[in-house]
Amino acid sequence: MNKFYLSCTVQYADPIEGLSTLYTKDLPNISLEEAEALYSEFNGTEATGEEYLPNSKQIKYSVSIFATDYEEDLVFVKEKYKLFSLRDIHPTFWSLYKKVQLLREE
Repeated sequence: MNKFYLSCTVQYADPIEGLSTLYTKDLPNISLEEAEALYSEFNGTEATGEEYLPNSKQIKYSVSIFATDYEEDLVFVKEKYKLFSLRDIHPTFWSLYKKVQLLREE
C-alpha cells in the first residue's frame, strides 16, 4: 500500500530559474483520507500530473499530496495553489525600485 504525504509550501516562482522554497511543512505517512481532508481545506486552483510553474515571477502558496511508489520514491499526485504577484503585494516599494533602477542606468 502507498504511503501518502501532505506538503504546505510557500515558494518563489521564476519561469527561468524554477521554484525556490521559502517555507515548507510536511506531514508524512498519513492515510489518503487524512491527506484529502486537509487538502480540501485549502481553496485554490488545482493542478494534477505535475507541479504548476507560473509563467511570471510570483509567490506561490500550495498544498500538495504526494504518494510513494513501489520503490518508496515520492511521486507527485496533485496540488492546489494560489499565486500572488510581487508587484501587487507592496506597490510603493516597486515604484521606488523602478526609479532606483532607472537612475542607476543613467
